[in-house]
Amino acid sequence: MLGSILFFILALLLIGVFIVVIIVRNLVYSTGLDRIFRLFRNQQNGGEDAKQGGGRRNSRTRRQTTTPSGDVIIDHRDPDKASQKIFRKDEGEYVDYKEEQ
Repeated sequence: MLGSILFFILALLLIGVFIVVIIVRNLVYSTGLDRIFRLFRNQQNGGEDAKQGGGRRNSRTRRQTTTPSGDVIIDHRDPDKASQKIFRKDEGEYVDYKEEQ
C-alpha cells in the first residue's frame, strides 16, 4: 500500500516537472530568448556553427527575421549588397562644419 502511494506521488511529481519544462520552453521561444541563447552558444563554440559547411561559401545567403507583430522578413541579397552603406562619407553628421562669414 505504501509503495503504491509513493509510486503515485513520484509519477505526479514527474508529470508536474514535465509540464513546467514545456511551459518554460514555450516561454523562451515565444519571447525570443532562444535567439539570445543561440548567440551565446555560438560565441562559446568559437563560431563553429558558422564555420560548418566544408569551407564553401554561397554567393547568396538567406537571412530571416521575425518582427514583434509576427511578420517574417526574408532577405535574399548578397552579403556585400546588404552591408552596403546608404550615405556617402561627406553626407550627414560626419561632415566637417565650416562657418562661412
